[in-house]
Amino acid sequence: MMNTVIFEHVDNSTAELLKQLAEKMGLHFKSKKEKQESGIVTNPELINRIKRIENGTAEYIDIDIQNLKKVLNA
Repeated sequence: MMNTVIFEHVDNSTAELLKQLAEKMGLHFKSKKEKQESGIVTNPELINRIKRIENGTAEYIDIDIQNLKKVLNA
């Protein structure tokens, strides 16, 4: 079983402290930096989705408004 803990918007010193704590507990620690655009840190997958929409490569689906309401209310 693998557990994942995600800390968002952590500076380097805090990330290093968390890494040291994890290592002392015998846990594996992996960090991943997010892209920073215009001074705002954003989810990389969200950035990719926005880019696909802007360049016309996004896939769209057609859905009836009544079916959408049913899905949202479920």
